[in-house]
Amino acid sequence: MQKEELMVNIQTTTGLQDIRDNDRILVHEHVFNRYPFRQQEKMEDYVLNELDKAYRQGITMICDLTAYTKPYHYYRIIENSPVKIVSCLGFYTNRYIPAHQKRQDADEIIRSYSKVIENGVGTRNVKPGILKIAAQSYRLSPLEEKLFSVIAFLSKEYELPIALHAPKGTYSHVLSLISAGAKPEKIFVAHIENGIQSEKEYDRRLTEATQILSLGSYVQLADFGCTITSKKCITGIAFFNDLIKRGYLNNLLLSADSCWRWKKNEFVVKEYNYGNGKPYTYTKEFSLPKLQQEVNTTLDLEQVLLCDNPKRFFAK
Repeated sequence: MQKEELMVNIQTTTGLQDIRDNDRILVHEHVFNRYPFRQQEKMEDYVLNELDKAYRQGITMICDLTAYTKPYHYYRIIENSPVKIVSCLGFYTNRYIPAHQKRQDADEIIRSYSKVIENGVGTRNVKPGILKIAAQSYRLSPLEEKLFSVIAFLSKEYELPIALHAPKGTYSHVLSLISAGAKPEKIFVAHIENGIQSEKEYDRRLTEATQILSLGSYVQLADFGCTITSKKCITGIAFFNDLIKRGYLNNLLLSADSCWRWKKNEFVVKEYNYGNGKPYTYTKEFSLPKLQQEVNTTLDLEQVLLCDNPKRFFAK
């Protein structure tokens, strides 16, 4: 008996798009980054070339999680990218929050953002397909508490998923979103694996990730270093494998958190890992082959992590 296909659509920068079973989705990248406006054409050429490389590897959709830029500065990319782009709406860390939003109460921001979700922005009415929120430390500041309540309300009201940037205190921040009204299955967390330097810290993060996954939320992993012998790669694979052993493969997501920038009169991939960058092709070129080789499973991890799990996460 043939498995019935789950029908899911997502709001992209060019309109609603059905997600097919073979769509390969990177849920956490940065396409709409800041740049010198005098370099507009050069930026567009660079980003389109990087997106084309990802497309030629089979990537069909990318979620841009740059919450502090506006998609109407990137129309040429939106219209010419071979990869469908999903833009976000929300907030990054304190320094990226506009002064007027720091002054506004939650209801004012909700009214403003509701208009963006319903009507879009710019002359092409670009609408967001995912919400973004960030926490800088173990405890939320008063500003972060306000913004968390905004994102939780919008997610519940419009059935939009949430990407949570929270390297510290991740589990408690997930609980904050849930207590404010967000559904746990609409949340994925990023960066929980960052900065693990000891066995004690590894165990603490693993426990925290397990608690998050037990709620029905998702964990997205991004950085496995740039060499197979690096501590970061070894730790990342072990972390991934331990979560699978606990039965949570279906709630794991994989992406690179790739970011580009203007440096020394050219556009380059932002450096991580001692000078090495992570382009949009990083997940397919490095992370997936290494995970498939090292993780104890006969399943096709590319199908699970880039197709099946993202599609389930974006389902209404």
